[in-house]
Amino acid sequence: MRFLNSIDLTAQTVLLVFCIVTTVIGIFVDDFILFTMFGALILGPWQLLSSILGVWTKVVFWNQRKLHLILTTIYAVGIGIGAALADYVSNKFALGSYFVFAVATPSGLAVFYYIITYKTYRSGKLMLV
Repeated sequence: MRFLNSIDLTAQTVLLVFCIVTTVIGIFVDDFILFTMFGALILGPWQLLSSILGVWTKVVFWNQRKLHLILTTIYAVGIGIGAALADYVSNKFALGSYFVFAVATPSGLAVFYYIITYKTYRSGKLMLV
């Protein structure tokens, strides 16, 4: 089972580092931020699938995985509501909410789940029972 943990940790590490590096480069180079979005488009579903499987099979750090899954669900609902209300809010509010919904929240969720994955790998366990 440690082999599966190492695959999960390695994939998340590569994708997270890719997103961080492309974000930093994107600050200085126009349109480079699209690479960050591409990396996040792969990292997000990877972590979500890992979280769903972890909650379903009751792996170690089950409570933290469950919390991640709940927060991700709330985030997805918030994105849906935000998209539905986008035409009815001012541009200043939309810019601030863009940062929260498109940058801060997914980054926080990604780092939170990466820490859970790292702790799982370090524990050397996978199943609770």
